[in-house]
Parts: sequence; structure tokens; C-alpha cells
Amino acid sequence: MKSILGKALVTAGAALALAAVAAPAHAHEPVTAGGGGQYIASGEPHHIFAAGEIHGFAETAHAYAAGFGIGWATDVASGGAFEGIAGTR
Repeated sequence: MKSILGKALVTAGAALALAAVAAPAHAHEPVTAGGGGQYIASGEPHHIFAAGEIHGFAETAHAYAAGFGIGWATDVASGGAFEGIAGTR
């Protein structure tokens, strides 16, 4: 359970981090970046539950990227969704 949600959230976080790292490549251009995350977990022995959300964006005058990921997991099931966009101007 931990590994499924963890992998999903790490994958989304890594994609957003790469976008944020790539954006400042032209330091002479205006650079904008932002994002955030929310997480919740319950460790009751018979009702294990974890959920998380991460989102962010980065842009320069010539390129942009944004992404969103959300995932959840219990001791018997898991799910999630991810979406994003990237492009140049």
C-alpha cells in the first residue's frame, strides 16, 4: 500500500521538480514557479488509509509546464490520477 501511493506521488513530484529545474535554464528571462501538496494518513490497524495531492507549474518566456497528481490507498485497494501539460511558445 505504501509503495503504490509512494511511487505515484514521487513520480508526480519528480515530473514537477524537473519542470521547475528546467524552467530557470535562461536566467535572464522572467521565471515563474509554484506548487503545493497535501497529504493525509491513518494508521489504525484495521483501517489503513493514505491519500495525497501534489500540483505545480513552472514557466519562462519560452516554455511552460504544469502538472497535477492525486492518489489514495487502503490496505486492499489503491487508485489515482495524473495529468499535465508542457509546451513552448
